[in-house]
Amino acid sequence: MIEAYNTAETAVTAGQQAPLTAYSLHCDKENVSLNGNTLTINEPGTYFVSADFVFAPTATTAEVQMLVNGVTVPEATRQIAATAAANTMLHTQHVISVPCCCPANANTVAFVYPEAGTQSAADVIVQRVS
Repeated sequence: MIEAYNTAETAVTAGQQAPLTAYSLHCDKENVSLNGNTLTINEPGTYFVSADFVFAPTATTAEVQMLVNGVTVPEATRQIAATAAANTMLHTQHVISVPCCCPANANTVAFVYPEAGTQSAADVIVQRVS
């Protein structure tokens, strides 16, 4: 299991990836790495991705989108009506399957804020389940 996080308050622009500044590897059985703000899954298997964000939008919508290989995952997009500049908790999760035939085709996972605002905290966990 790998946990990527950021506890520093960070201003983000619309369309910016959620800043992830550090990570902790809780088990060396997964081949998952943090490259900038993107997690890369290099090992075949099934992975459970769970993410929590504290975000204060500049407008009235707090939203985070999960991208797998650069493509938005609709069922992993979370949007909440919010008060501008007020901290809002966003949670999303998704299961990702990396085929065993194609280890060279790593899966990347990133999170994007469609609206500008301030991220106060981010915590992303990727755990291999099979």
